[in-house]
Amino acid sequence: MKNVVKEFEKNGNDIVIIDKSKLIPEHVNELRNAIEEAGLTDKIIWWPE
Repeated sequence: MKNVVKEFEKNGNDIVIIDKSKLIPEHVNELRNAIEEAGLTDKIIWWPE
């Protein structure tokens, strides 16, 4: 989650793309939950979907 926030701050991006191809499903779910709690769901693009 730190890296996601860093991407928003570093580049001033409105959208961040998360490559989940190297993540295990459990970590993807944890990251999705953290993103939802932070209110960033509409600013994330998951790849591959």
